[in-house]
Amino acid sequence: MPSVAFLATTQALWSDTSAAGMYYGVTSSAGVESLRTALMALTTLAMLLIALSATQYGLRVQKNEHAASDHDALTGLLNRTGLMRVYSALAPGTPCTLVVFDLNRLKTINDTSGHGAGDAYIRTQAHAIRAALASHGHVARWGGDEFVALLPNTPEKSLKALIKALLLATPRADQNLPAFAFGTTALTANEPLDRPLAIADQRMYERKERQREHQTQHVRKFSAVEEISRELELLHTSENLLTSGLPLVSDLLRFDATFYVQRTPDNWVVRTFHAPTSTSLSPLPISEGMVYPVLPQGVVGRAYREGRTMYSTDYPSDRDASPDWVEAGLKTTLATPVRSLGEIVGFVCLANVSTWRSITPQIRRMTEITALRLGHVLDLERTERNVRAALEARDLETGGHTRRVVEHATKLGETLGLPSGQLEDLRQGAYLHDIGKLVIPDAILLKPGKLTPNECEIMKTHASEGHTIAMSIPTLTPGALDVIRHHHERWDGAGNPDALSGTAIPLNARIFSVCDTESN
Repeated sequence: MPSVAFLATTQALWSDTSAAGMYYGVTSSAGVESLRTALMALTTLAMLLIALSATQYGLRVQKNEHAASDHDALTGLLNRTGLMRVYSALAPGTPCTLVVFDLNRLKTINDTSGHGAGDAYIRTQAHAIRAALASHGHVARWGGDEFVALLPNTPEKSLKALIKALLLATPRADQNLPAFAFGTTALTANEPLDRPLAIADQRMYERKERQREHQTQHVRKFSAVEEISRELELLHTSENLLTSGLPLVSDLLRFDATFYVQRTPDNWVVRTFHAPTSTSLSPLPISEGMVYPVLPQGVVGRAYREGRTMYSTDYPSDRDASPDWVEAGLKTTLATPVRSLGEIVGFVCLANVSTWRSITPQIRRMTEITALRLGHVLDLERTERNVRAALEARDLETGGHTRRVVEHATKLGETLGLPSGQLEDLRQGAYLHDIGKLVIPDAILLKPGKLTPNECEIMKTHASEGHTIAMSIPTLTPGALDVIRHHHERWDGAGNPDALSGTAIPLNARIFSVCDTESN
C-alpha cells in the first residue's frame, strides 16, 4: 500500500533529523526542530491512513464472507442462513407469505442421468422460481431439492395465479407430474419460523400426494387402454368386435355413444350402435340399420376425404356440422376410417351429447387401434371366405372340416395356456392350412384311387405351395405361416416339406396336426 512506503520514508527522516535537514536544506536548529515536528505529524497521519485502509479491507473481506455464507453455491439463491438473516431484519409485524417448494423426480434424474444432470435440473428450477418470485421477496434453497420463498406484504391468495403460471412454465422431468409440489402459509415477521414452515411443509406434502394419485390414475388409465388392446386381440370375428369390442372402447373412453358405419356396394349402413343405458340419446338422428345412400358430410365426410381420423370438440361450431345433429345436441364427435385390403370400408365413430370432450391423443390412439384391429379381422375374413369358396368349388371343403379343426385347435391352445397372439396365429393358420391344394391338379386331388409315387410327391408340395401363396397375404403373421407350411411335419422327421422333427416343429403346427387328424 502507498501509505506504508510513505510511513517508512518519514520514519527514516524523523530518526535522523540532521540528515533530513540537509535533505531539505534546513541548517538552523529552529528549522530542524520545526522539521522534526512536521515529520512527526506526517508519520502519525501515515499510521492513521494505514489503520483506516486495513479496517476497510477487513470490512470488505467480512462482507464477502457474509455474502458467501448467505448464498447457495449451486444456484446463487440465498441459503437457509441467508433467509433467516433476511427474515430477522424485517420490521416486526410485517405480514408475509411463506412458500415451500419440493422438486419432483430429482432422484430419478440423478439415477438415470447422473448427478450432473440433477444439478442442472436444480439450477433450472431455481432460476425459474427466482424469476417468478424475486420481485415479491426472497427465494432460498433450503435443502437438496427444497426451496423456500419469503414474500413480505404479499397476500397468500394472490400467489395462486403466479405459482400456477410458474408450474406451466417450468420444464418437467415426468410429463405426467408437475415439476414441483408447493405449500403456502401466512405469518407475521419476527414470529418463530418453525410453525409456518411446518404448516407450509404439510400443505406441500398433501399436494404432492394428490399429484402422485393423479399420476397413478393416469398410469392406470394407460394400463387400462393397453388391457383393452389385449381384449380386442381376443375377439377374432368382425361381429364380436362390433358387438363386444366397441362397447368396451366406448365405456373405457366414457363417450355417450359408439357406432360403426359400414360401406356396402350401393350405400352406407349403420352396422352397430352402442350407448350406455344411463345416457339418453333418443334425439340423435341415428339408429342401427339406418341406410345412407351417400356418405354423410361433417366429420365422417372429412375423415373419408382425408383418409384419417377427424374430430370436432365443439361440433355446433364445426363448418360442416349437420343441422339435425346440432339440434339433437351433439357436442363432440370423432370418426376413424377402417381399411380392408387398403380401401376404406367403414368408420368407427364416437359421439358425446352430455358434455363437451377434449379429443386427446390417447382417445385418438384407442379408436385407431380399434379400427386397425377391425380392418385386420375383415381382411382375414375376406381371405378365408375366398379360400373356402375356392376349395368348395373344387369339392375340397366338405362337412365343415375347416370349422371343426379351427375350433378344436383353438380349444387345445387355450388349454395349453397359449397367449392371445399365438392363439390368433393358430386360428389364422388353421383356416388357411389347405390353401396350397388350389394349385394341385384336379386329376390328383380328386383321384378316387391310390396315388402313384409321383402323384404323392406332387401332393406333398401343397404345404410349401400354400406357404408361398399365403406369404402374399399381408395380414398373415409368421406364426400363421408356420402352421400352413409345417402342418404335415412328423415328430420322427418323416413329414414334409422340411423333414423337421421333435420340438423343431413349431408348436402351433404340432397342435394343428393333432386336431387335423382328430377332425377328419
